[in-house]
Amino acid sequence: MNNGNRAYWDRLWAEDHLTLSSSYSYQLFQCKGGRALEVGCGSLAYSTVPSSVSYFVGVDISLEALKLAKQHNEICRSKRKTRLDKLVTASATDLPFKDNSFDCVMAFHVISVVP
Repeated sequence: MNNGNRAYWDRLWAEDHLTLSSSYSYQLFQCKGGRALEVGCGSLAYSTVPSSVSYFVGVDISLEALKLAKQHNEICRSKRKTRLDKLVTASATDLPFKDNSFDCVMAFHVISVVP
């Protein structure tokens, strides 16, 4: 993993995390399988995980983004609005999962913002 990229994203998330977030929950509703992966999940500020998704994993290279995602997930769980099963620190180009581990994989606004 390129720690230079991590520093870049940590700085952006620390400075302006709401601008970087975007709504993608409608795509998750299209996921008919049970296991979903969000690559470049950011803070998950707008996530809503439907009941059709039985296991949801968020991956981001930024530790700052994952810290925000964890906080967001705790708030949403307490309100029973959504849930996240696992957060993973990883680069989108070096994912730590075996092939076919997920039924649905999403990566919104990732390619367009890679430094």
